[in-house]
Amino acid sequence: MPIKMIATDMDGTLLDPRGELDLPRLTAVLDQLEERDIKFVIATGNEIQRMRLLLGDLTERMTLIVANGARIFEKNEMLLGTFWQPDLIADTLAYFSGSRTRGASGGHFH
Repeated sequence: MPIKMIATDMDGTLLDPRGELDLPRLTAVLDQLEERDIKFVIATGNEIQRMRLLLGDLTERMTLIVANGARIFEKNEMLLGTFWQPDLIADTLAYFSGSRTRGASGGHFH
């Protein structure tokens, strides 16, 4: 069965122990994968801004699953994005600042 996709993490996988990436090597790998019609996917807890900083124009040549799966980018365009609602953010900040206790909303956030 032919390989259709390769997925990888960033930290400890593509990035070396200093947090650096070998861009020329990754470019050569992407060239070979594209010749074989194999998709390259990076799944990471990092946000898209950090990935764009690390990868530069290479983001145009891959799929990025960022923010622990909350957003998916294909060729640097967001296909799917999940974001916290403003009221949930306000409740969470209030809770952790101590101005709201667990019992105030039944023990959980809405």
